[in-house]
Amino acid sequence: MLIKMFALRPFVWRRRASISHAWSADFPGYSRAHATSSDAIIAIRFYNRFDNLSVVDLHARAHLRYLERSPHDGSLVIYKKWLKVLDEKGEAADERCWLAVERGAPFTVWIPVEAPVTELPFDRIQGRT
Repeated sequence: MLIKMFALRPFVWRRRASISHAWSADFPGYSRAHATSSDAIIAIRFYNRFDNLSVVDLHARAHLRYLERSPHDGSLVIYKKWLKVLDEKGEAADERCWLAVERGAPFTVWIPVEAPVTELPFDRIQGRT
């Protein structure tokens, strides 16, 4: 028997992700580079919920789960692909890192879609249909 006595969830995740044009990201260099682009970007925000808990050296990564037909038997299989996110400089990276997480401050993981998004649902994200 397993009893979970001290479950700790230090982050509050926003219920919905924001989807906007890539030029609206919080990074001037990235925004300028995408000024004439119709590509989109996904913003996922979270917050530290505790006053008395310091979180340091935080790393965030994102992955895409998608269905694709198996080349072996044609059945549908769930695959996963690591996505690129914008790092603290606004450049594509495997993960976003923060030195420390203050209480109540919003933290955002920016995920470039790398495709124009005129309506939902997406047709592709970072090269994956």
